[in-house]
Amino acid sequence: DGTKIEFPVMYFHNWALYHNRQPQKMSFDYDNDLGLITVTLPKGHHLIQAYFENTTIRTLGNLITFFSAFFVFVWPIYPRTTKR
Repeated sequence: DGTKIEFPVMYFHNWALYHNRQPQKMSFDYDNDLGLITVTLPKGHHLIQAYFENTTIRTLGNLITFFSAFFVFVWPIYPRTTKR
């Protein structure tokens, strides 16, 4: 039988697990008390890589943060060319 491995990270949308550096995602489970990512592996040597990939809303939030920081830090030092 296989071995059950539980990662110490809670599942959130867009977690991806890869098995032995293969380009296809592997299936996993998070139906436990804490919602931790769990995978069952057959006997043998394995390399499991877990990546948190951006969601659309997270990318949008990052863009809003970037442009807000740009205006907060760059706008005050930008020379004004209009006369008052």
